[in-house]
Amino acid sequence: MAVLLGLLNFSSLHHATLKLFIYPHLFYRHQASDAVPNELENAFRSISPPGVPPLVTAQQTEFLRALQSSIQFFTNRMLSDSQRGRSIANDTTVQALFTTLHEMHPQLLQYMHQLEQRRVVMLSKI
Repeated sequence: MAVLLGLLNFSSLHHATLKLFIYPHLFYRHQASDAVPNELENAFRSISPPGVPPLVTAQQTEFLRALQSSIQFFTNRMLSDSQRGRSIANDTTVQALFTTLHEMHPQLLQYMHQLEQRRVVMLSKI
């Protein structure tokens, strides 16, 4: 378990969580109407100038939703263990969620790199 705690990099987890708030349209769907997210996605597609990669793909959206739910579940489970005075070393769910998040991290970095490349292309066209 010491290895698990040693590998857990709260700064990168925090960075990923901050991305949830910086780009909320990538992560949240309005429950009242499915038309609103589709309108947002169409609006983002329409503002992309020629030669600029799309802001987000359906695959990225699905990945980011899965990442968000995993982070929320992971955080809630650790808070629950903490409030009950339990050690996360004995919680197999926390360990499994950590492994899942650890495996998702390279993909998240790749998507962040793609967004950064898009930003550079957009700035060069100004």
